[in-house]
Amino acid sequence: MKSILLLPFTLFLFFSSADAQTQFDKWHKETIYLHSTGYVKEGKKYRRGFFNQKLKKEFKDSPIAALEFRKSQKNMNTAIILTTLGFASYIFGLDQALKEKEKSTSIFLVGGAVLTLASLPFSIRSSNQVHRAVWMHNGDLLIPKEK
Repeated sequence: MKSILLLPFTLFLFFSSADAQTQFDKWHKETIYLHSTGYVKEGKKYRRGFFNQKLKKEFKDSPIAALEFRKSQKNMNTAIILTTLGFASYIFGLDQALKEKEKSTSIFLVGGAVLTLASLPFSIRSSNQVHRAVWMHNGDLLIPKEK
């Protein structure tokens, strides 16, 4: 009687461990993590691409990670616009200072500094969202997909 009950239990353990090993192999193969200017997948370093376009392709199977990544891109675009306007204002202010037009100089110098500083929260938020998107992508790999 014990051998009859032992056989199904043994088969269950064998097949569940084989499925777990397959899932672990998939997770190990598909997991990504960020590395300075790129990301690592399967032990190989890849570039993120211009505005993270190559990294974006990694989120195609994870809708929630893709959504978080799109949010990060919007924040990064806002940060880039504010930084560019800030630098342009600052350079224009320096140009005015060299021409000795003191009234407009301080407005553009301060305005440029304020715009550049205003871009920091957007840039930080964008970076955090990219990291969160990678974390979500890696977490989605642990959940088996239904066929």
